[in-house]
Amino acid sequence: MPLKQYLLAAYRTVPRRSQRHLRLVVLALALISVLDLVALVLVLGITALGSASEEDRLKPIPGFVRTPLSDVGISSPNAVVSTLGIVVVLLFVGKGVLAAGVLRRVMRFLARQEAALTSGLMAKLMRAPLTFHLPRRYIDVMTDITVGSEALLMKAVAPVVLIAAELVLVAMLTVGLLLLAPLVALGSLLYFTVVLTVLNRWIGTRARRAGEVDVDTTRSGMIVIQWALGGFREVVTRGVSDHFVDRVSDIRSRGAASRAEVAYLNILPRYFLESALVLGMAFAFAIQLPFVGFSGAVSGLALFAVTGFRLLPSLQRLQSSAALIRSGQPFGERALALQGQLDEALAVEARAARDEPELDVELELTQGVALEGVGFRYDGADRDALTDVSVLMPAGRMTAVVGSSGSGKSTLVDILLGLLPPSAGEVRVDGLPLRGVRRQWLSLVGYVPQSIFLMPATIRDNVALGVPHDTDTDQRVWDALRRASMDDVVRKLPGGLDFTLGDGGSGLSGGQRQRLGIARALFTGPQVLILDEATSALDVETEARITETLTQLEGLTKIVVAHRLSTVREADQVLFFREGYLVAHGTFDEVGAAVPDFARQVELSGLTSERVGP
Repeated sequence: MPLKQYLLAAYRTVPRRSQRHLRLVVLALALISVLDLVALVLVLGITALGSASEEDRLKPIPGFVRTPLSDVGISSPNAVVSTLGIVVVLLFVGKGVLAAGVLRRVMRFLARQEAALTSGLMAKLMRAPLTFHLPRRYIDVMTDITVGSEALLMKAVAPVVLIAAELVLVAMLTVGLLLLAPLVALGSLLYFTVVLTVLNRWIGTRARRAGEVDVDTTRSGMIVIQWALGGFREVVTRGVSDHFVDRVSDIRSRGAASRAEVAYLNILPRYFLESALVLGMAFAFAIQLPFVGFSGAVSGLALFAVTGFRLLPSLQRLQSSAALIRSGQPFGERALALQGQLDEALAVEARAARDEPELDVELELTQGVALEGVGFRYDGADRDALTDVSVLMPAGRMTAVVGSSGSGKSTLVDILLGLLPPSAGEVRVDGLPLRGVRRQWLSLVGYVPQSIFLMPATIRDNVALGVPHDTDTDQRVWDALRRASMDDVVRKLPGGLDFTLGDGGSGLSGGQRQRLGIARALFTGPQVLILDEATSALDVETEARITETLTQLEGLTKIVVAHRLSTVREADQVLFFREGYLVAHGTFDEVGAAVPDFARQVELSGLTSERVGP
């Protein structure tokens, strides 16, 4: 992305009402720069007065300056010059204090904007459809949201604000120099323009390249660390820890080298510009000498030196800010790309919502969930994950969904949850299109995934999952734990509901984690319970207790995806899927009689003493 386009896009991430604040900050810094110019002019004037004879020192001072000083008893030449010197000191100190105060406010302001941008991206992510999330790695998204947001605000907008303020100061100093010594001013302007252009091109290219390496190594390092920790048991038992350590070491070494390069490029302008200033002084002296003589050349040299040494910090900050922008640009571009993709995905959702507006109805499942010719194909897939599925899942009954891996069971669950819109057909809830009652439908649903997400938080927080804690919460949590056959386990934990889990639910067994997930689903008092392989890690005894619990939940509509047929033996209806097709549905025995594959699974599970099917 071209630099100008990138900076404009970064600026637009700041809300319109806040952009005015940034413009006021630049104006304030520009006004502070006026104090710089006044102080510099006074320094030059005092220098000239100090070199004049005592009787001539007051002659160049305007009457509007001498008269007030005389009125307060300051009339001698030395006293007047000393007083002006004190004024200069106060101007520089006052300017520094004001500038520091303004910069502190603007940095805090931009930090708040960064937090707001991160929160905004997170909010959009949580509203984005499941199809947006499926092809993405969470590590990439986390990096884009956090590091990318920081790059946009603190490494793009903030440096631009500083650059704008410094340019105002440079312009004012240049104008002042033009009035005092036009030839020296023009020469200085041309000289430093060439120096900065060359320096910026050289540093900008290297800073951008270093930033790209930093992006790559940051993401890659986090991914390898995630692999190693996620597969800790296998990695250690196979004795391949050194492989992952070496990979992380190599990646982080390259990343450290790129960050060292950025740090070097940030401090390089200081030494380069100091050398350039000295060369410029020699150049200015040599240029003037033939035209104004030695004395005039020395005066011009002094003027160039005073102005140059005042400009030097500004030029250094200009160049360092430019390098900072370039090094952060790769991160910022990724955040902008994510924001654009999110906006596009949400715009598609908004158009679909306009075409199918939400129905203003109260929903209480009394009939059931009907699939009418439902089909679905993932982006880039060469065949449908589901094809022409038509079936009714009656309210208040238990429907089991079985089939081998890849048969479309999990896709069906995502469609029932409203996370995936069917590519064909329609899902109806009590005769109403799911698209129109999705919000009301989800308020009725409790969902238990195969892999339970658990936070490093208390048992209470994991079961309530975002519900504020009040006096009623604990009772509801205990009730959900009891129904999930988990209350006895929690009572034995140190602190009970206040027991804090580790990452991924460490501190609990696999079966206990899944029961905690079931308790979470039951916490809201759902009318519909959807379990996606939720009993796969349970021991036989616990599975039997959960199955019994599910059976006893009268009036609850249950949709259970399972590999273990013992879990669904008592289901009112069994749906058997193969390669995306609903091959058969009916009672457990009816499906066993109709589908030889299912019959073999029944026999292998020991659920019948007779051999069923060929």
